[in-house]
Amino acid sequence: LCTMPALALPNGSAAQSSSGSNSGQITIKNPAEYNAYQNAMSQSSPAAKAAAIEQFLKQYPNSVVKKEMLGQLVSAYRAAGNTAKTVDAAKRLLQVEPENLRALAFVAYVSKTEANGDAAKLKEAASYAEKGLKAPKPADMSAAQYSGLKPLFLSVIGASQEANKDYSGAITTYLEELHSYSNPAAATQKGIGLYDTYNLANAYTKTTPKAE
Repeated sequence: LCTMPALALPNGSAAQSSSGSNSGQITIKNPAEYNAYQNAMSQSSPAAKAAAIEQFLKQYPNSVVKKEMLGQLVSAYRAAGNTAKTVDAAKRLLQVEPENLRALAFVAYVSKTEANGDAAKLKEAASYAEKGLKAPKPADMSAAQYSGLKPLFLSVIGASQEANKDYSGAITTYLEELHSYSNPAAATQKGIGLYDTYNLANAYTKTTPKAE
């Protein structure tokens, strides 16, 4: 129903050996840990990279580059086409970086898709979407990309409200979503915009008395 943003961290390594001197970078002081880090980052195959990162995180669970490695793990699993592992890695990333916008967007979207209308599962998906609406814009994300996530998050919340029979709330949320597109007229003619235009109409039919 929509295109998800890339979850990869900025290109390039933020880590360096203990002999490095670049300011603002994270220093890995343990040579063995640094070598393991370099080995993981040098893997060209997404599956091999994911496996190497998992091994690194198992061996160095409190590493100074844990957050970066989890972000790279999300990207590697996604590149490998493993949705379940991608979601798991994204949730692990959120444990150390609760406001990671890309991880919140991915987990919210996939959780909604896999809920298949289940009210409890959609409520959980909405919890990620609500956090996503409050999360700050990452430095490496454009303003357009940032604002473009708002409809996605609102769609997840609206679906949860509808599934939990809060039709008035769903109407309010769907209306906000449909008006939040940069080009509402075009966005509501296809994809998630069209789908939620239908959902909005359906929510109207279920309100008693009928909502204005």
